[in-house]
Amino acid sequence: MSPVPLGYARGVLNSKLMRADQIGVWLDKQPRGWEPKFLFSPITGEFIAGPLPVGRNMLHFRTSGPEKAFSVPTEIDPSVELQARMEIDLDKYVADAEDSGVTGTPSAFLGMGGISTHSTGAQHLIGKVLLADGITPALGAEVLYFQPGSVSPPILAITDALGEMHSRGLWQGQSSAATVANELESPVVVAFLPGYCGATIYTGPIRRDVPLSLVLPKAISVAGTVTVGGQNLLHRPGIFHIVAEYQDKSVFNAALSMETTADAQGNFALNGLSAGHYVIQAALDDIWMSPVVDLQVPTEQRKPIQLAIPAPGAPVQFEFVGHDGNPVIGLGVTIDRSGPLAHFWPQELRSDGAGSRYIPTLEAGRHTIHLDQGSKPVTFDVPSLPAALVVLHVRTGL
Repeated sequence: MSPVPLGYARGVLNSKLMRADQIGVWLDKQPRGWEPKFLFSPITGEFIAGPLPVGRNMLHFRTSGPEKAFSVPTEIDPSVELQARMEIDLDKYVADAEDSGVTGTPSAFLGMGGISTHSTGAQHLIGKVLLADGITPALGAEVLYFQPGSVSPPILAITDALGEMHSRGLWQGQSSAATVANELESPVVVAFLPGYCGATIYTGPIRRDVPLSLVLPKAISVAGTVTVGGQNLLHRPGIFHIVAEYQDKSVFNAALSMETTADAQGNFALNGLSAGHYVIQAALDDIWMSPVVDLQVPTEQRKPIQLAIPAPGAPVQFEFVGHDGNPVIGLGVTIDRSGPLAHFWPQELRSDGAGSRYIPTLEAGRHTIHLDQGSKPVTFDVPSLPAALVVLHVRTGL
């Protein structure tokens, strides 16, 4: 154990923005189980926070009533008293409110995933959603409002039995505020009826108190089957995820993608597809994955989509040695994975203190791993279970 130098942040907060009985603080680089204390005078705005680790850090503030969150960079020098000052502009969370005709009151929250913002109210996103005949109201349709410079929509509307929109705000993570270059030049509304029909995308003007009238496209559905090792799911129980990921419009991909499951025989249906390009993939227990299948909608395809998950394979153990014959410790190993379910696997694995890496859950068949530090890729075959442990000795050239 060794002593850790600490310091305190002192400063003044804008009292007009700090109308709260409680204020909490949080650090970007904060040891587990340790929380700095915060003392604040609502009269003068003066505060002291700490103890804080020496060096540069980001100090986040959370207030209550109404809840808001913001942050300021700090640099702690234990020999110098730090005076931290900041001004907060929460209007940035409601970009183009007056121009778009959609209004709401912003709020913010600091959680484990970072700062989230929320546009509430949304009383001016109004109108109707109808089915493809242009007459029948679409009960339960979802309407998403996208605006330039935002990855995810700040407003969602759900339709009632008359097809009328009822709006509410959506929480957005800090990463959702990232700019999408050259994607949207003006606000866009996307409407669809989950499980029944795909999306209609409205790019026309959106004016305050002027109702929208959106007509959904005809329903498009595609059926398919999932197998494991060439057999139906009666021979291999487990949890199956089937994902159809939309590919054409990056800002709308998450909204137009869909997920489903298969029945005991491996049959599934993708109902409510939108026109465009999809990639489809299945996973068993979020571990063993099928190759990706491309689908263009609308399609003339009448045969069901076949998603073939290879049989689970034997465990594999790699022994990495350098050009001098010694184990290579901490070597980065990446397994070739593609498709919308590839995120279930870690992006990188590392060899242990003996230069080994054990991988118990690959599919049967041929695989390729990539090694960091310029070593050549390694291709190998995995037998299907039941089979003994496969041990591969790899000379890395390091």
